[in-house]
Amino acid sequence: MKPHRTTASGGKSRPRLGALAGALLVAAATGVPAAAASAPPKLTTRADFNTPGGGQIVEHLEKLIRGAPGNSTIRTAQFLLRDAPITDALADAAERGVHVQVLVDGGTTDHPNYQEMKNRLEKTGDGNSWAKHCKSSRGCNGGNVMHNKFFLFDRTLGASAVVATGSANFS
Repeated sequence: MKPHRTTASGGKSRPRLGALAGALLVAAATGVPAAAASAPPKLTTRADFNTPGGGQIVEHLEKLIRGAPGNSTIRTAQFLLRDAPITDALADAAERGVHVQVLVDGGTTDHPNYQEMKNRLEKTGDGNSWAKHCKSSRGCNGGNVMHNKFFLFDRTLGASAVVATGSANFS
């Protein structure tokens, strides 16, 4: 069977080898098939573990945060929230129209990364974005520290009602 080759006007032409070669080069250079290179990331149910000195959990959460579309909501409760990749991603999300709500233990509030994130959330003027804390040495609903570690996304990476939880302190 002969391949079907036509030009825009319907006449016969040679195969578009240049375009095919270019697509194959893109796939080879990136390790991603050419058709998938522009596909948005998909969310899958999974467990992430850090290797010693690794940042796999932070990278996964940053991807979830950056995948939240405008007018969606991210809620997080964290014992410590000081890692720049996470605080920057949350502030960036708020600046692109995501409602970001952060609750931390009182021991976090003096850290510059948390302070910068909180200031950036306030500057958006979005009353649905905020960063608050529990009183030091007292949990928000008890007599001890607030020790939660979870993120809730109403939408991210094409999925809805996403929960990310773990034991990592973002410090």
